[in-house]
Amino acid sequence: MSFAATALLLTRGITVRTHRGLIATFCSEFIRTGVIDPEFGRAFRIAEELREEVDYSISRILSAEEVLVVIDDAEQFLEEIKERYGDRSLPLSGKSRVLARRMQPSPRYARPDCLDKRDCSIEST
Repeated sequence: MSFAATALLLTRGITVRTHRGLIATFCSEFIRTGVIDPEFGRAFRIAEELREEVDYSISRILSAEEVLVVIDDAEQFLEEIKERYGDRSLPLSGKSRVLARRMQPSPRYARPDCLDKRDCSIEST
């Protein structure tokens, strides 16, 4: 959800530095103006709150139900954006184009194939 929101903000030349700033700016630019359904703003905030709880609490563990709800919300969020903007590249100009290139994920941090499996042990090569 964060990457999709960031991409939409980049189309307007807007960058943010924090997760909270991302949500606040996304909501003011796309939710309050009626471009994106307000339900997705709420879903984005809930996902962010859960992320913060898990990242910064020593004992918070998400239940399977919470995870499934967030995944479902994220999929619907992305579908809403695709319906609005299609499966095309969004126009970027100047500074936004440079920032978008910098945001490309590093292969070093690629998602491991084992995320959907129970055993995610690291194999040495």
